[in-house]
Amino acid sequence: MKPKNRFSDEGYALMGAVFAVHQELGGGLLEEIFQESLEIELEQRTIEFHAEGLLQRHRAEKAIYPRSNHSSRNCSGAKSRL
Repeated sequence: MKPKNRFSDEGYALMGAVFAVHQELGGGLLEEIFQESLEIELEQRTIEFHAEGLLQRHRAEKAIYPRSNHSSRNCSGAKSRL
């Protein structure tokens, strides 16, 4: 018997939320609308996530930091500043 991937349950849950949002909204909307809708869906399914995490970028061997106004939400829906 093939061993179960430890991320498969999380992956199926995440993709289920993505498909549910897409089925409800359809296509062709702005990314921000899909993102906010997916955050709501993940909260309803109590799937923990971090929205728009900060990524460190580099150019010419110098660190470039993105805007710091991003937030993250836990499964309870509470926003926290990163």
